[in-house]
Amino acid sequence: MEPLYGVQEIHCGSTSSSDEVAIDIVAVHGLGGHAVETWTHAKTETCWIRDLLPDRLPQETRVLVFGYNAKRFRHDAELDFLDVARQLVSGLLGHRKISNEIVSRESAVLNVENESVIPLNADHSNIVRFANANDNNFQTALHNITVLVQRPYQGPRGEPPPKTSRLFLPFMPRSYFIGRKHELEQLRTSLLPQNPPVHKSIALFGQSGVGKTQLALKYSIENRENYDYIFFVNAQTSDILRNEFIKLHASLRIPEGSGDAMVELQNWLASQTNCRWLLVFDNANSLGSVVPFLKPIALFGHIILTSQDARVKDSELVDDALAIGMMSPDESQRLLLSRAAVDTSQLDELELAAALVKELGYLPLAIDSAGAYINVRQKTVGQYSQLFHKYTQDILDHRPEASSYPLSVVGSLEVSFNLVDSKTDASLLLSLFAFLDRSDITEQFLRRASTPQLRWAGNGEPELVEPAASYVSNEYCSLLDNDLRFDNAIEVLTSLSLIQSVKRDVAGRCLSLHPLTHRCAKMRMSLQKKQKEANQALCILAHAFPSDEFVLEKGSGILGRAYMAHIYVCYDTFKDPESQLNVETPEKDAPDSNSMTLSEQAALMILNANITYGEGDESKNKFLLAWADEFLLDSTSMYLKGRALEVRLAIGYYENGDYTGGATAVREFLPGMRAVIAVEGLDQRTNAQLGMLEVTLAELLVTEVELDTDFNESLELLRQWKPQDPQSPSQKERMTLGVLSQTLGKILKDKGDWVGCAKELEHYLQEYVVAGSQNEGWATGDYAQVLMEMGHIDRAESILRDQLDKRSVHMSPEEKSRDRRSDIMFIEIQYGECMCLQRRYTEAEHALLELKTKFDGFGQIWHFEKTRYFFILCALARVACGTMNFEKALAFWEHALKYATEVMDTGYQKGKWCRTAFLVSVVIYSLADCLYQLGDEKKAVPLRREAEETLRSHKRACWMLGLGTYWLQEVKNRMKDRPRESERVATTPEPGEVEMT
Repeated sequence: MEPLYGVQEIHCGSTSSSDEVAIDIVAVHGLGGHAVETWTHAKTETCWIRDLLPDRLPQETRVLVFGYNAKRFRHDAELDFLDVARQLVSGLLGHRKISNEIVSRESAVLNVENESVIPLNADHSNIVRFANANDNNFQTALHNITVLVQRPYQGPRGEPPPKTSRLFLPFMPRSYFIGRKHELEQLRTSLLPQNPPVHKSIALFGQSGVGKTQLALKYSIENRENYDYIFFVNAQTSDILRNEFIKLHASLRIPEGSGDAMVELQNWLASQTNCRWLLVFDNANSLGSVVPFLKPIALFGHIILTSQDARVKDSELVDDALAIGMMSPDESQRLLLSRAAVDTSQLDELELAAALVKELGYLPLAIDSAGAYINVRQKTVGQYSQLFHKYTQDILDHRPEASSYPLSVVGSLEVSFNLVDSKTDASLLLSLFAFLDRSDITEQFLRRASTPQLRWAGNGEPELVEPAASYVSNEYCSLLDNDLRFDNAIEVLTSLSLIQSVKRDVAGRCLSLHPLTHRCAKMRMSLQKKQKEANQALCILAHAFPSDEFVLEKGSGILGRAYMAHIYVCYDTFKDPESQLNVETPEKDAPDSNSMTLSEQAALMILNANITYGEGDESKNKFLLAWADEFLLDSTSMYLKGRALEVRLAIGYYENGDYTGGATAVREFLPGMRAVIAVEGLDQRTNAQLGMLEVTLAELLVTEVELDTDFNESLELLRQWKPQDPQSPSQKERMTLGVLSQTLGKILKDKGDWVGCAKELEHYLQEYVVAGSQNEGWATGDYAQVLMEMGHIDRAESILRDQLDKRSVHMSPEEKSRDRRSDIMFIEIQYGECMCLQRRYTEAEHALLELKTKFDGFGQIWHFEKTRYFFILCALARVACGTMNFEKALAFWEHALKYATEVMDTGYQKGKWCRTAFLVSVVIYSLADCLYQLGDEKKAVPLRREAEETLRSHKRACWMLGLGTYWLQEVKNRMKDRPRESERVATTPEPGEVEMT
């Protein structure tokens, strides 16, 4: 049978005219169906809607069929159901005469609360085919249709239907509309409470695809009882908007007067003085083109504008403005699952959905497209995620036909990108932003990129380096250094909602991009442009990044921490195997004396970054250091190579407790460095770096050792290094002298020379310290330790409290709770011990438990952090002993013993934290002490014997505050009068003398 398209009449009862039809029944077939064949029985050729149904219905009933091209689909394109729906509505309008009422488009949407479901005993192909009038399935369908047909006659005759508003909407809001309760309430609060109603104009502004149109539609439908008319016009351009007004003029059948339909419509709206109309200007991204249409009617009704331009909030024609942001994570997940028709009982799908919507930036357009794709293609969320990662550009550029959005994610953004392409400065900025961290691009950072920055020169003194010397191009320098051009470019990007701008006190404006904007801005570039812009981003970052921020810029590390995210993004960009990008040294726009290549400058940037001892992202820092090594493969700079080894000693050796391996690495490197120096000469900057390596070697040789260790080699290394001109050292060499002084103090502390340590650290803190640096924190902690060992507890508390106050003044509570900087936590630990020694046990316990909780939240921790966690457990046990709570103390001592032997006594530290180690024996000795206090001598005696045998064979270890000194002496004093297992044991000499000081 030939296809039959459109709305066709099958039967019109016995009425004489279509004007007398009261009810239309429309039969709509499914995919692959036919307007007549679908309803026809294969054997009897009975078309039940034509041959059986009409005679059994009232005379005012008409039966229609609707046919459409149900085979117009293939594997990569879905049928455009929206177009089919429009054809159906258009066909119905052609068959129904409209007098005083207009058919609401809302009535064309199958979203009825009282919709009936009719179960029939038939397979899919025969469920709408009936053999004859006696067919049971036909009788069931007839009964339900008869009930439906008779429903309108059950009300009182002659009673008019309830009044409804006349809707002029292009489509209904999605049936799966989710969330936005707060925004809808804000709209209702702003527009509806007034009695009598007053005119009001509200703007909804935000990024493309954020759901502004859907929000306006949802408000219109939910609050239609408050309006006689609701209009919705496309305000994308003035020409489109004029045409929209002309169509509305015709639909309202406004009598012609002046001949200008737009003016007549405006006059008609102005004549409705009761403010019971709502007009939505959708896509009003160019407010200037909307003003002529808006201004004449602004005082007579309610107006909603949707716009990407954030400047709309400042218009004199707008009373209120709502910034429409991304959906919440929960709303985004519910939207995806609803749109995709996913079974929410599958926990793995829920977790994948949460991860996917986060990656999509909680953008409704992207989530809607993903859900439609999953639904139509019958994929799982996991399968879609895999496709998204493998074919990102194709997926983001795909618009499922079932989507309620007119464009794909790429298509939506491309409209804005094309506008930016015509604005040279805005386009340049957007290209740069695509290769930086999207969430925190500060104005301060961009200004630094275009102005001279301090670096260490070969003579060991600071010098100002011009941006051109760091390979920053003239086009970027001239833009970033010109306030007017820069502000204009930012305004263009903000007006298109491609970036968001938030004012900060110190850093100026903070600019950010949505993750999909950031991704798509990069994807649309050619490989050649990506190569150019990625290299320029690296140049700009290397120049703007501070060098020795604490010294050269008198800073506190804030800049370096803020810019670290940009380094991680650059690393990901160049290391992505699919990017095909390489770091290439561009030609300089101006000659200079800086001989570093871009690779060397990038390496120096990484080495200047604080990526050690709790700074940066631990999971990425080792990769950054390896990247710096790659940059230096062809470099002949011993300064840079020595600096790289210094950082590697911290990350690769010190943090893992491999002190022997670190010392070996330095010993292997120094001969080669000295050989190159002998040939090429030695400048002050390289000499300072040589000194840093020798000082580090001295520290590694005696880290975490007992008093029987030979300290002479370390002390000799510290004595042998000298500035090139000892009488007039360069600033860089003075920094090395400072670190040398601090390290000498630490070694004297670990050697048990309290007086010598205090003297050296006082000298360091007065002569060399760099305020706010980690070295200052470590030196302060060591100095406070020796003061406590010498009994100057009040002085120690004052010094520790002063340092903690300085370091926390610029930190939010959230930053304080997660701060992992090594020096800060070291000071906090010493402060807790100080409270304990003052018998302020409640304060001590609070401080130490807070530290323990912080450590527990770190997950995997470094070795030196493990030693601090061990100390905290011991300190908490001693606090419990001080409060006579020996059961709690016993639990902490047992925890400390288990932690040392099972967690710390591994890897490079194997054998150093077993039960026969000195500090572990102190813990066992303390366990025995607690058991004596609790009256359990049976368990206490063997532990006491084990500990005393070990302590007798060891010298003291003074590097951990108090545990091997005054605390051991306190326990030892209590043990003197306690019973032993036998007389032989009772006469055994005490372990090595430990004097109280």
